[in-house]
Amino acid sequence: MSSAPVSTARSHRRRTAAALVSAAATLAAVAFLTPRKAPRRVGPTSAVLSARLDSSHVLRGTTETYLAVSLTAPDGRVTQRPPASVAIVLDVSGSMINQPLEDAKAAAVTLIDQLGPSDELAIVTFSTGSEVVFPLTAATEDARARAKARVAGLYAEGGTNIPAGLVDGADQLEASHAALRRVVLISDGKVETHDRPRVVPLASRRAAAGLSITAVGVGIDFDEELMAEIAVAGRGNYHFVEHARDLGAMFVSELGSLGETVLTRASLRIEPAAGVDLVDVIGYRFERDGRAVVVPVADQRRGERTKVVLRVRVTAGDEAVKELAEVRWTFDELGKGPRSATTIARAEVTADETTIARGRDQDTVRMIEKARTARALEEASAAYAGGRYDAAEAILRVRAAEAAAVAGGLGDDGLRQEIQDVTGRARRDFAAAPAAAAPEGRRAVKGHRADAYLLAR
Repeated sequence: MSSAPVSTARSHRRRTAAALVSAAATLAAVAFLTPRKAPRRVGPTSAVLSARLDSSHVLRGTTETYLAVSLTAPDGRVTQRPPASVAIVLDVSGSMINQPLEDAKAAAVTLIDQLGPSDELAIVTFSTGSEVVFPLTAATEDARARAKARVAGLYAEGGTNIPAGLVDGADQLEASHAALRRVVLISDGKVETHDRPRVVPLASRRAAAGLSITAVGVGIDFDEELMAEIAVAGRGNYHFVEHARDLGAMFVSELGSLGETVLTRASLRIEPAAGVDLVDVIGYRFERDGRAVVVPVADQRRGERTKVVLRVRVTAGDEAVKELAEVRWTFDELGKGPRSATTIARAEVTADETTIARGRDQDTVRMIEKARTARALEEASAAYAGGRYDAAEAILRVRAAEAAAVAGGLGDDGLRQEIQDVTGRARRDFAAAPAAAAPEGRRAVKGHRADAYLLAR
């Protein structure tokens, strides 16, 4: 899930719509899609892995705490964007009829016009079934003209068979030899009930084979939990675009992101030491392998840092230093092939709470508090969507107070304000909506679940 640092955890829908519709942003993204001089290096020239608790010390006895894993992609010289293969998988079900489909078609044309002859393009549509309307083809000038003609002839009818669309989109990319392969799934509806259990495993299997899947939910009626899960399992991005007319800006953002990608097929394996249990992973789909957990990680852009925060239970005895876990990060680095990095997370053991407080690391605390806030946003959104309005408000109020206390101990007013802003927006939006089932309520739930997705990374 691209993951991105979230120093300002603004809504994903604002990032992919309002901010990006400006001409300046569009021109900047399009410029990256053509060869250009590399910008000045501002990050590491090789991948950097670290794993630590919020403090350099852990309490003697049994305690529940958080382990933050930081993954930083290399920020090496890029002289030109590598070729990319993109499959647009577009919902043309009956709910897309008229303006939504017209806007989506215009957005697809925007994407097509940004590709060049070294790139490849496929277009798949789905409703009750799925159809490859434009097979994977080098995006020459002639091919782009033919693709746009096919898009112009699309019409809406039928149901919403997301699995069929994903399968056809992924199948198209299997024939590609490009280093960058991405499916962009766009839907404004809900998957059929009988299909839901197989969608996420399908996305996971296809991503493990070397492509990534970005999921774009359009409107206020799609299943945002499922679309986010598809993006997480597919190692891509998740976007909430309320209006189909904003899809063009989202495509610009997505291709700009793809152009800077340097790490793909990434995965974390965390093997706990004796006396350590891995309780949960915040905001990520994961699998258990014995006592270890395996977490798929989204493609990363150059210089980008991604975090994975785990809730852990640690039992420490009389040892001076407690080994917590071995963390292994595997990935493909473009132009260099498979790579890996390994680190051991450790903490000194103490019975003194003051020593714990003195050993707190500000950067790690920030990662953990943002991940915990992402979990709170998810829980509050679920409570609100279920009609438990008071519970939603309480979850957000408690989270803001907890973060304020932690930030106060570090003297980090920026962190306090950031968490307060995120939780405060959600409290105001939920309070302003007349009911969870009303358009304003559905909009609020989807927007803040998108915020949670971003904050967790």
